[in-house]
Amino acid sequence: MRRTLGSFLNRIYYDLRNLGTTSQDRALNFAATNAFQAASTFAAAVATGMELDSITVEKSPFCRLDSDCWDVKLKFFDPENSRRAKKVYRFTIDVSDTIPVTLGEVRSWSTPY
Repeated sequence: MRRTLGSFLNRIYYDLRNLGTTSQDRALNFAATNAFQAASTFAAAVATGMELDSITVEKSPFCRLDSDCWDVKLKFFDPENSRRAKKVYRFTIDVSDTIPVTLGEVRSWSTPY
């Protein structure tokens, strides 16, 4: 768990580094610093032997009135079995205020790609 979480933080800090000038960048930065949200996601994925594949941020279709909400999707894969379905974990972040907030709960599903 510690190695995988460390790998996630290194990827955020060095591969996806940004200044947070756009709403999308702020959502990604908050996902990296919100350890509670990330830890619950990683615990489920790592328990099944999966590792981080990709991190994407897209505009959320669901949002509070006068808010700026983004879905952060973390996709995991099984490094020992490429035929195993990938697992996606999604959580929504509202970046409209000075301090972003997480909305709702973490959702997950399996995907073939």
